[in-house]
Amino acid sequence: QLNMYAVSFALDGAGGYNGFDINVYGASIRTCLVGNCASGNRTYWDGVWHHVVVTLGGSPSAVRLYFDGLLVAQFSVTGGLASLSDLHIGRFGSFGANFQGDLDELRFYDRSLTAQDIAELYARRGQCTAACMPGTPIPDTNCDGFDDDCDGNADEAFVPFESTCGVG
Repeated sequence: QLNMYAVSFALDGAGGYNGFDINVYGASIRTCLVGNCASGNRTYWDGVWHHVVVTLGGSPSAVRLYFDGLLVAQFSVTGGLASLSDLHIGRFGSFGANFQGDLDELRFYDRSLTAQDIAELYARRGQCTAACMPGTPIPDTNCDGFDDDCDGNADEAFVPFESTCGVG
């Protein structure tokens, strides 16, 4: 299938194409925002897991597409999104274009991740699962969205203070 959607949001109920989406276009990953699209020249259909991140914001304001920790495409934007609705995972609203494959660990943040944040997330992929051995938890004191001590709660030991993550 030429175009399969992993995630789509409608903009004011108008459908994913008019809002935001992440999709597979041919053999590449693509992201679109209000009709503007950027595609990374990376093949994802190779039988291994890949880490895909899309950010909106930053300076200058842009949509950025990262694939396995590397920035592969971007386009400039002005303003932001007034409202997104109708989150669809694995399809493009009522249109279909169903994603064929597996999605794991989808995350949505209330801030734009930096290139450093994304590199760290990519470097740590799967770490908790591999590190979780009975009796050997890693302290969960970082504001990183990971369940470092493998107890089902992320960042519960984080000490509250103003930071780039907000109030912890």
